[in-house]
Amino acid sequence: MIATINGDTEVNGKGHPIDVRIPDMFGSIMSATPMVNTRHFKVKAAADAFIDDYLKMEKHEADNNRKADFCFCASALAPNADAEALMHRSPTLMTTSTRVLDPSYLEPIAA
Repeated sequence: MIATINGDTEVNGKGHPIDVRIPDMFGSIMSATPMVNTRHFKVKAAADAFIDDYLKMEKHEADNNRKADFCFCASALAPNADAEALMHRSPTLMTTSTRVLDPSYLEPIAA
């Protein structure tokens, strides 16, 4: 199902019709309960601690990062990955073998 929004808008005093087609993303994708990786909480805690330390986040920044819960997205997209693969890379999320949370990958940019 696609919802259509019809309306008019004015640009420089002239009316222009607007048709916006919005795909039914909720019904087709978002309505199903995701299968989440059982290692989510263990990996999330380790990843959050690493990111907080590496980026030298202040408390409010670290709290916001924890609330965003990017690990949940990875856990939902790779529900069967082991902890190592979930924390560092997932074939479903990355096209390279780069270890995202490996400190050697996050080297500072030379000035």
